[in-house]
Amino acid sequence: MKLNVAERVALLQILPAEGDFTTLKVLRELQEKIGFSEEDHKKYNIRRIGNNIRWGPWNEEEIKEVGDGDKARAKQMEKENVGLAKTMGETDEIEFGEKATEIVKESLLGLDKEKKLKSEHVTLYEKFVQEKKENKKGD
Repeated sequence: MKLNVAERVALLQILPAEGDFTTLKVLRELQEKIGFSEEDHKKYNIRRIGNNIRWGPWNEEEIKEVGDGDKARAKQMEKENVGLAKTMGETDEIEFGEKATEIVKESLLGLDKEKKLKSEHVTLYEKFVQEKKENKKGD
């Protein structure tokens, strides 16, 4: 399944923290697949700012903050932004086994039932819940 950075971040945040032994083993594998490698960090410019995770081009505030002390680095960040802007819509193919898909679907259905779905969950819900329902209708 193709997921973009925002979907991967949102998915990591909704995975259950508890379960039986076999579920936890599947969860650990899933977190490794969805999580970000060194290459991903560089490709998407993933960074933590306070409690937030950011990716993509540096914003003006970040460039200004760096530029106050290191003008050469600020210029480099501006140059990097050209390439980083191109990665914003990119997706990565991530394989989900049957159990992993079930875990994600249950998490999303639980949030839906509790009326705790957020806008960042919509595309995940469409991919894991609605798409699976449509596939079953076609069978």
